Amino acid sequence: GTGTFTGNKQHALLWNDTASSVIDLNPTGYLSSVASATNGSLQVGYAVDPASNKSHALLWSGTSASAFDLQSTLSATYVRSVANGVDAAGNIVGTAYDASGQAVGVMWTPVRGQTNSTPEPGTLGLSCAGAASLGLAAYRRRRVRG
Repeated sequence: GTGTFTGNKQHALLWNDTASSVIDLNPTGYLSSVASATNGSLQVGYAVDPASNKSHALLWSGTSASAFDLQSTLSATYVRSVANGVDAAGNIVGTAYDASGQAVGVMWTPVRGQTNSTPEPGTLGLSCAGAASLGLAAYRRRRVRG
């Protein structure tokens, strides 16, 4: 969910049953955020990066401190991204956009048995932009064929 907080910015929120259980998922330093989906233990959505003022797909595991920037696993060709869904296996679907606004479907998939490692490039030619660690699990991404 989203809510309006200081500065009239949207923040991704997580709660269980009552309003008093609400957790603000907005990562420190990001301008605003939106949670789009959860599988019960993981949450996905996006936050606006203050350096670029563009959306970055994010993955959370219940706290703002757990936020992982999925954008960091994409090629530098893609300047913004959003995560729209996550299934029970941890597969994340979303969209990445290049500088001209061209959109491509992306799927980030967990790399089983690996933690704190560089996400693997997808099989359809997208390459990772440098090393990134996930902490929760390693993810690789691929373009989704439509």
